[in-house]
Amino acid sequence: MCPPPNSRETLEPDAAEISAAEAEAAAAAAAAVVECSRSIPAHGTCFVCLGDASMDGLVRGCACRGTMGMVHVACLVRLARVATEGDADDGWARWNECNVCHQPYHGPVRLALAKACV
Repeated sequence: MCPPPNSRETLEPDAAEISAAEAEAAAAAAAAVVECSRSIPAHGTCFVCLGDASMDGLVRGCACRGTMGMVHVACLVRLARVATEGDADDGWARWNECNVCHQPYHGPVRLALAKACV
C-alpha cells in the first residue's frame, strides 16, 4: 500500500539519495573550478565573501568582468538559496542568471548550480 500523499515518506529523500546528490554537486563544483582556473588571476577574490581561491577555488560563469566576475560556487549556491526563500516565484531565476549582470550562467558553473539545486 502506498503512503498517503502528505506523508513525510514521500517528501523526504533518504540518506543515500542525499549523499549521492551532494557528491554529484561537489564533483560538478570541482569541475567548474578546474575549467575556470585559466581565467582566474592568482590574486582573485570572491565578490560575495571576499575570500580567495586557496580553499574552494573561484569560477567565472557569467558576463561580469573584473572582481565582480569571480566567485566561489558555494557562495553562488548560498545567494540562490536566500533568493528562493524570500521569493519563490522570481527567486528561482538566481539559479539561472547572475544577480549583477543578469546574464545566464553558462558552462560548468551552470551545471554546478543545477546539481546543487537538486
